[in-house]
Amino acid sequence: MNAPQASAPAQSAEPPATNVRILILAANPLSTSAHRLEVESRSILEKIWSSELSASFEVMQHHAVRVSDLQSHLLRRRPHIVHFSGHGNEAGEILLEDGAGGPKALPPAGLQRLFKILQDDIRCVVLISGFSGTQASGIAESIDCVVGMSNTIGDEAAVAFAASFYQALGYGRSVKKAFDLGCNEILLEGHCGEQDIPSLICRLGVDPEKIYLAGEKAVPRLKRTGSAGVESHASVSGSGSTNDLLRFAGISVPDELAMRWNAVRSRVLTTVTIVATILLLAAAVYWILKLRQVQTGSGTGSATTQSSPGTSQSSNNVSTPLTDGRFEVKAHARFVKQFVVATTNVRVTGEFQCLGGKGNDVEFFIMDRQGMEDWDQGNTYKSLYESGKVSGAKDINIALRPGTYYLIFNNDFSIWSKKTIIANLHLES
Repeated sequence: MNAPQASAPAQSAEPPATNVRILILAANPLSTSAHRLEVESRSILEKIWSSELSASFEVMQHHAVRVSDLQSHLLRRRPHIVHFSGHGNEAGEILLEDGAGGPKALPPAGLQRLFKILQDDIRCVVLISGFSGTQASGIAESIDCVVGMSNTIGDEAAVAFAASFYQALGYGRSVKKAFDLGCNEILLEGHCGEQDIPSLICRLGVDPEKIYLAGEKAVPRLKRTGSAGVESHASVSGSGSTNDLLRFAGISVPDELAMRWNAVRSRVLTTVTIVATILLLAAAVYWILKLRQVQTGSGTGSATTQSSPGTSQSSNNVSTPLTDGRFEVKAHARFVKQFVVATTNVRVTGEFQCLGGKGNDVEFFIMDRQGMEDWDQGNTYKSLYESGKVSGAKDINIALRPGTYYLIFNNDFSIWSKKTIIANLHLES
């Protein structure tokens, strides 16, 4: 018994019709249980003709409707309200008749598309058939207000709901009030439990409290003029529109202003979604780049560092160059130089300076083989020397024991900037 509403997109009005045309389509196929469809139709007519605004309504009926008849009836009659009375199955399909009078199911996708094509005239669809709630949800993507049944409903309860619903419309009440009175009539006539079977579902941006089909408050149908797309619908009891919240606070806001505000809110939400998506993509790129392996000697070599003829090795009473000159380290990368200390009393000496990026900074490490393997595998590592982020010139003087070591300039903390290193480091023994 909940009626959806949501924020409204940009809209433009169509010219109002002189009379409200109601088209009753009924089908009771062979091999299905006999429903009192004539009683339902007669009750609807009686309530409309006895209402205050009876002159504003025109009722048209077709019984034993076949699937092949449906489109021609809608095209010829151009109704504002389509009322279907008959059977439905547990799959949510409405049953009309085939050429021999037997049951033939209406494919939900075909019925939904039909109402989308012919939505210009139709304001309301009422499906008095079992398990028609799913059909109603699909049709509500194009039609302002749709009534469906969440389960099977008894003949007497169906008649009570339909008669009271149209009686309320005949007295100039809104679609929401008419729906509520129809459900209440089921309860008044003693059909306890069935008053919750009908459900009212509305097109995006439509408030059923404001939809009047007859009387002084009747307004033309509002049609989208924005970009094409599939509309959605939700329960009114869930989240109300901005206008409803303001009205609850005692503030009266014109419908046009509320619709404009909701359109702006929709654009803002779309923009926020786009920005969030861009940030997520940027974060993904960051971590992908961060997983890149280290660079070798020149900062642009392969990801694996191994001993090679170019590996530096200390000798007695000799100054062996480790780096000499200028080289670059890309963003999310490391410059690694492997060297071997073969004797005791060896030191790494010299200085380096970093240029580039916002902070002109770089991290400098000296690690043994175990520390380097732990770092490459993402484990906790231990370094023999770690400078932290260094900007400006840095002097180095570090004593080492015999073994294999790695000199590292690390720039994997930088998102975009490559760094230029000017380094003059030596092994002194």
